[in-house]
Amino acid sequence: MTILKLPGESLVANCGEGGFIEIWTSSIDGPLKHKQLIGTPAQSLWSITFLENGDLAVGAK
Repeated sequence: MTILKLPGESLVANCGEGGFIEIWTSSIDGPLKHKQLIGTPAQSLWSITFLENGDLAVGAK
């Protein structure tokens, strides 16, 4: 799981054995809301991080 803090909101991304990346958003005073589901060609995603420019990097097998 990784978090990217932006002005007024935060993005949370997670990955796992299903081969999908899930992105969630949360405002400063609001609940966590599902934003996007991204499918990948890999079956097993084992590491994820936001880069300084806001892109995602994922380790997979």
